[in-house]
Amino acid sequence: MPEDQSIPQLGPNRFDVHHTSPTDHARVGLLSTSHGEIETPAFMPVGSQGTVKGLDPKESP
Repeated sequence: MPEDQSIPQLGPNRFDVHHTSPTDHARVGLLSTSHGEIETPAFMPVGSQGTVKGLDPKESP
């Protein structure tokens, strides 16, 4: 995939690829949502409301 290519998305979210690795499927990009922008790759803790309630703030990056 060429650099600086936008991947078509449905709805308000969009992912723009800024760089891809020539040796594997790794890529660097920008995820745009109605809530803001997230540079990727990024660590995103995902869990149900119950698992997040059980975390101490020190345990989350």
